[in-house]
Amino acid sequence: MATAELKKGDVKDMGLADAGKRKIEWAAQQMPVLQSIRKTRCAVTAEEHNIIGGLGDAIGQAAAKSFPIPIEYVGTNDTFGESGTPDQLLEKYGLTASHIVAAAEKAMARKSK
Repeated sequence: MATAELKKGDVKDMGLADAGKRKIEWAAQQMPVLQSIRKTRCAVTAEEHNIIGGLGDAIGQAAAKSFPIPIEYVGTNDTFGESGTPDQLLEKYGLTASHIVAAAEKAMARKSK
């Protein structure tokens, strides 16, 4: 029995490829965050660190592939941290409840345009 020669980019085990495809399809349809953004048609992420490469980026990537929506990001904007009390730092970096509410209002306004 002859074995077919694999070319660059060929998948040796199609079972693994099929399993990976099923996981991607599941993620696109069943992930709770994606279910939520389909329902609300917008999102706000809030993180106590840099917004670059964080949760917001992950949600933005998932949304872009499945259901593009307006997203507002609340977090530090690629700056060095400073010292202070937790309340002072939350205010300085725009991470208070009022900042998150403002971001939510902005995202909701963008979805209706």
